[in-house]
Amino acid sequence: RLDYHHRGVQAMAWSPCSKYLLSVGNVHDGKLVLWDVAAASVVVATELSHAVHAACFCGSASEFVTVGHHKVTFWLMTEDGTLHMQDMVAPNESPNAHYTCLDISQENNALFVGSDSGGVSQWDINADRNACTAAWQTSQGELSIIKCQGDKLITCGQSSHVRVWGVGLGGGG
Repeated sequence: RLDYHHRGVQAMAWSPCSKYLLSVGNVHDGKLVLWDVAAASVVVATELSHAVHAACFCGSASEFVTVGHHKVTFWLMTEDGTLHMQDMVAPNESPNAHYTCLDISQENNALFVGSDSGGVSQWDINADRNACTAAWQTSQGELSIIKCQGDKLITCGQSSHVRVWGVGLGGGG
């Protein structure tokens, strides 16, 4: 049993090695916790300054991303257990955007983020570089699911349509 959150959990993600579990509390809880599942212990925990909707790991157990109100946040846990974060905003979004969903490519080199305005942003997460490399609007309203499979990206949300996009290093279409 893993006890830490007191007001509910909004998002969870397994590390690629399955040793760690990331849990993010809901807007009333406001905590981000990295667990060592086998030891049933907290590796590191921090208070969040904003609501988070989704989370995923980025190829290693020490790097992960959260998305939520106004921010795409890239996290790095150092060997001493310190968390470092980098807040980013997609260039196609307003500063008040709410990022609602995310998925990472199978190669762990591209991150795709959806928003409440129907925006999609593609991020290069290689070589210590977290940069938005492409961004476009889907005309679907708020996105609730975004999934990457090979060179295809699937988006769906408030509209009744599921859209399939061809993606590559250069962007969406």
